[in-house]
Amino acid sequence: MHGNEPAGYHALKKVFAQLENRRDEIRGEFLGLVGNRAALAAGRRFLAADLNRHWSAQRVVASRTGALAESPIPEDHELHQLRQEMEEAFGRARGPAHLVDLHTTSSDSPAFVVMADTLRNREFALQFPSPIILGLEEELEGTMTDYVMNLGHVAMGFEGGRHDDPASIDLCEAAIWIALVAAEVLDAAATPELEPSQALLERISKGLPRVFEVRYRHPVQPEDGFVMEPGFASFQAISTGQLL
Repeated sequence: MHGNEPAGYHALKKVFAQLENRRDEIRGEFLGLVGNRAALAAGRRFLAADLNRHWSAQRVVASRTGALAESPIPEDHELHQLRQEMEEAFGRARGPAHLVDLHTTSSDSPAFVVMADTLRNREFALQFPSPIILGLEEELEGTMTDYVMNLGHVAMGFEGGRHDDPASIDLCEAAIWIALVAAEVLDAAATPELEPSQALLERISKGLPRVFEVRYRHPVQPEDGFVMEPGFASFQAISTGQLL
């Protein structure tokens, strides 16, 4: 979805290469999509608009009716192509569809899952031994996972560490193997990658609570002049009144 987050792309290439000679083990269909090819080629988060805030109902309808064809915004064309591929795949599906949106973060962080708390999403997300963040999806508008979930499918985001950390590729790859088994595309007993993938995510998240909930989000504006105090890390516990 973001061109400065290439770990998921490289992880998918690794998984597809390993599955090349195991096609007979796949039940259903496993589809890997590059979220924003133009931004990825440029090494930029986006060219004109954040593609993961772009999936409004109005823009999706405009894509279906062909109204985005003349748009000057590159992300409109990326959205249109992604929507076509996904909706064709959903139409082919013989059972429930599961989407994992692979991301990375701007600073060092344990891997974690972001989801809207529906029963189907919860059942799927709990297969990943990483902290689950609830409430964040409700703070963001126009995400691809919202679009997919509104179509009736299972959808979650996976954040796999820092953008430029080579280890982030391993974390995203681990998430893919776990997702393939959780979605019953692969059988657990016939997937040797499953156990080390689970062990990797468990090790990264050791000591962290299983579930977090976002209660309040305060957007920082440029005019605020906010400067973070040094020395903090993601998921660090803080105290009431502590200066950030």
